[in-house]
Amino acid sequence: MQRRDLFRVLAAAGLGQLTSAHGATPRLEADPFQLGVASGSPTASSVVLWTRLMPLNPLNNPWARETLDVRWELAADPGFAQVLRAGTVQALPLLAHSVHVELQGLPADTHFFYRFLIGDATSTVGRTRTLPAADQAVDRLRLGLASCQRLGTGLFGAYTRLIEDGVDLIAFVGDYIYESGAWPTAALPRGLTPATDLGGYRLHHETHKLEPTLQAAHAAVPWLVTWDDHEVVNDYAGAPLQGLGSGDARRRAAAYQAYYEHMPLPLSALRRGLAGLTQTGDELRLYGRQAWGRLAQLHLLDCRQYRSAPACTGLRGLVAPDDCAGLQRPDRTLLGSEQEAWLLDGLADTERPWQLMLQTTMVAPRRIPFGGGHRVWIDGWDGYPASRQRLLERLQAQRTPGAVFLGGDLHENWATEIRQPDGKPVATEFVGAGITMKSFFPRMTPDILAANPHARYADGSACGYALIDVTPQRLRCDFRVVDSLATNTPAVRTAASFTVEAGQPRLVKT
Repeated sequence: MQRRDLFRVLAAAGLGQLTSAHGATPRLEADPFQLGVASGSPTASSVVLWTRLMPLNPLNNPWARETLDVRWELAADPGFAQVLRAGTVQALPLLAHSVHVELQGLPADTHFFYRFLIGDATSTVGRTRTLPAADQAVDRLRLGLASCQRLGTGLFGAYTRLIEDGVDLIAFVGDYIYESGAWPTAALPRGLTPATDLGGYRLHHETHKLEPTLQAAHAAVPWLVTWDDHEVVNDYAGAPLQGLGSGDARRRAAAYQAYYEHMPLPLSALRRGLAGLTQTGDELRLYGRQAWGRLAQLHLLDCRQYRSAPACTGLRGLVAPDDCAGLQRPDRTLLGSEQEAWLLDGLADTERPWQLMLQTTMVAPRRIPFGGGHRVWIDGWDGYPASRQRLLERLQAQRTPGAVFLGGDLHENWATEIRQPDGKPVATEFVGAGITMKSFFPRMTPDILAANPHARYADGSACGYALIDVTPQRLRCDFRVVDSLATNTPAVRTAASFTVEAGQPRLVKT
């Protein structure tokens, strides 16, 4: 199949416009929807519905090479008494029989129910929604902030409590899988070998998607997703992957394809092909922005794919700033020149009281005491100070209202005020703990907090998520932590809460 023809087929299949007599009905020996359902990438008029067909034994798949016709239904009620739309989409073996139905022309600010069917099998029912219209007056947004889930370190029970908190959306900001694998544990009895090719990355995603609490979270609300490094390889920076040899581009393309196959992403994310389509696929577009009515603008960022190479190296990524000559180079960027310009332009919106930047890690400086001085971690924004300064200068120059950064990656909860060198605050920031990943050095956290006076709170003793409540008057962050990673029904408590008043980039502990 020619590449242009393949993308024509993918476009039709992804948009639910292709019905074909050539699609097969497989011989079903078990539930083919065992990976669950999901929705995501919502706008005021569209949403992407996802599932992936997988046999009980993937090593003995009777329909491994067949294109399958999958039916889908969208309804106003969970019993599907009022079906609003229905269609057939093709699940292609080239994309591991994943399905991406991109529904357009939907009414704004509306909840729906959806399901998939093939043969006599019916999937779990999912619930999704469209966003409020850009000009709609909205009183509230409740957002769940999640990151850093590694099945080998514990179960995903935090999602049980996150769903109970009644969020409108879940924003996942990186490390959905950990490519380095895992030794056998109670949560992962067979362990996982490191992922280096398409089959390996698929296996990691499959293993995570089989978790019932993660499935329930995907089925409950639409997700906004971006990635960090472990969806590909630890600490990678752009392309080629740092220090991995001649197979870099192929490995990156394999990781990107597996990510697309398992996420509710639109077809437009496929910019330049992936591993199964070309041998050197080199972009999967994740960043974008959407308005939540007249209340907030949500900027979803990709902090990994387009970044400049590290300026220098250090033990565990820690360097003394004065010993890294290239650290301050003005041409270095964390977001890439195109995405950075896109973000800076988008911050010109001053009509809404809140600008929420959903990104991977911690934006505020984080000085780490070391040997009488300090070091910085160059894999985060501290490794790209010129890029950060350009962003802060734009926020200050435009008097951007309600600029709030939301991140993950550190496996710790942090609340900070982001300030200019003169001490003037221009934004606030909340970094959420990992779903299962704990801080590597929790005993150091108090000392690091003391070395960063712009930070108001830090704790690395527990896992969980952040609950973000936004109203026209204020934004509130509750750091929600679980008491156990050994159960899918842990107890949860609020470790700390902070509010930010509209127009005042300062933290108030509540």
